[in-house]
Amino acid sequence: MRASTICFLLCIIMLSSCVYSQGLSNYWITGYGLQTQPPAGNSNLDFNLGSPNIYFQQRNLNFMRTSISMSDFAGNLIFYSNGFAICNSISDTMINGKGFDSSYIFTDYYFGQPAAQTMLVIPQPGNDNRFYNIFHVTIDTTWDDGVLVFENALKLRHTIIDMTLDSGRGAVTQRELPLMYDTLSAGHVQGVKHANGRDWWVLIPRYARGVFYSFLVTPDSIMGPINQQLGLNLIGASIRHVIFSPDGNKYALVDHRNHLLIYDFDRCTAARS
Repeated sequence: MRASTICFLLCIIMLSSCVYSQGLSNYWITGYGLQTQPPAGNSNLDFNLGSPNIYFQQRNLNFMRTSISMSDFAGNLIFYSNGFAICNSISDTMINGKGFDSSYIFTDYYFGQPAAQTMLVIPQPGNDNRFYNIFHVTIDTTWDDGVLVFENALKLRHTIIDMTLDSGRGAVTQRELPLMYDTLSAGHVQGVKHANGRDWWVLIPRYARGVFYSFLVTPDSIMGPINQQLGLNLIGASIRHVIFSPDGNKYALVDHRNHLLIYDFDRCTAARS
């Protein structure tokens, strides 16, 4: 079975692992080809009635491999992003939501971020109907005599959205706050609820070291990174997809060799085994 097929099946089977609370992840937006300027075509998956309602719609952003979207508790879309810009519910660029420093190669934000899972959005613990946290990585490259050697991420950053601003359409109030600088996987940022039911864990693999970094998100701080060596020399570019099981107790990873790796995950300590 091809890695792309495994990734798609993981997304569907483990859909509930992305469900932060009823309605908040009921709306998905995906890409539809590469276009040079908007309007771009997008496939939309609406889960508000249980089974997905799939339809096509033109929006102001195109999507390549990164796509995040957030709905309110009623399942109404409130914002979305392709990794370069954040749009609000009426598909306008959110206040202070344009021009994220995602890559010095891919400069046109209409194209969309070219790597998978470069952004993760989670509600702020204790304020899940007002503030939202976005964790995102840059995509940086290494060159040798003009030849692209590989892509990875060097910076993990944090952005905050306040949905009470701009008449309820939201605004970015703090953006691209530095969390860490290291040779990270080119994307594959994933999150899961802490065992206490309030806080969150945010995880990202390191590039080619078999190390996984974890951050603890609480109502008033972001603590970390906590690193764990699992003894696997995984190359960041070879990772196809990472995801948690619906109960948060399993962490799954698909690599370029079509291997599905599943780890036990301790939601109290973020330890994997």
